[in-house]
Amino acid sequence: MQDLSRETLTFRQPSERDRAADAPAGLVQAGRRRRRRAVQLGRRDVALSAVGFRDAQPLRSALRQGHILRGLHEPRLGISYNELEPYYDRFEYCYGISGKAGNIKGVLQPGGNPFEGARSREFPLPPHPVSHAGHLYSEAAKAMGYHPFPIPAATASRAYKNIYGSTINGCVYCGFCSSHACEMGAKGNVQSAVLPVLMGDKNFELRTHARVMKVNLDSSGKRAVSVTYVDAQGREVEQPAELILLMSYVFGNVRLMMLSGIGERYDPVANRGVVGRNYAYQVVSHVNLNFEDKIFNQFMGAGGMGISIDDFNGDNYDHAGLGFVGGGRTVVSTGG
Repeated sequence: MQDLSRETLTFRQPSERDRAADAPAGLVQAGRRRRRRAVQLGRRDVALSAVGFRDAQPLRSALRQGHILRGLHEPRLGISYNELEPYYDRFEYCYGISGKAGNIKGVLQPGGNPFEGARSREFPLPPHPVSHAGHLYSEAAKAMGYHPFPIPAATASRAYKNIYGSTINGCVYCGFCSSHACEMGAKGNVQSAVLPVLMGDKNFELRTHARVMKVNLDSSGKRAVSVTYVDAQGREVEQPAELILLMSYVFGNVRLMMLSGIGERYDPVANRGVVGRNYAYQVVSHVNLNFEDKIFNQFMGAGGMGISIDDFNGDNYDHAGLGFVGGGRTVVSTGG
């Protein structure tokens, strides 16, 4: 996580206000490649709960029907889900995602999510066992005509050897997933899925405790040629690179691009620019229920273990005139 004694994040809300210091956990790193392969260490896949959704359903319905909300512009992604699907598939077979497919090559599969985009094949691992809370939720959802399915999770439901030959251990359902690294090595992440193989590669070097402060551009300002980072001793180092990957999630990526002068910053008043536009994070609401006649053990479980419905997400229902686009999924989870 970000060392707040050395650097902090800033925010503006609304935009006309002065900048104020903020202190959320953050991470700004970059991979670099020049005759060597590099990967970042300590991403959010280490410490969070390992939910493994593809999240590729386009928001078509409200946009297509012309129900555009004030201030909302139609996103132009420049790439389709079908083009992304082989990379989603490779990622899932690298990280050992546990789940149940709902759509394989256009054919709906019993027990999976019928609203998901078509997959090339089944998940590499079966879903986790269903908890008591998940069972009750699933039965209630079915009775109401909805379509419950197990949440895809990047915690291995059993021991798994991935596409690189790394072994990801089976989950023991201890419940310590979110905000914790996995002591069993059961969580799909760089450490368990990729580093064991890379560490034996003579062309690979891992530099830890390095914070990238800026991506350096060539004289045209069109091509990234190096990064400047501060190492563990506080020394400023410039590392040339043929390929630079920004992998610090939405917060760090947007901020680093702004600090580096990459792209045009989004101006909400003039409605121009792309860097920071649609800047968003997880929008989650929780509902807590008490049952006098039931006991739930919310401690034992796995990150991402749970049951969900997608019946109210994206194009799956008519929400014209309701004042929003998209929708969302409803989830009951246990552990993590």
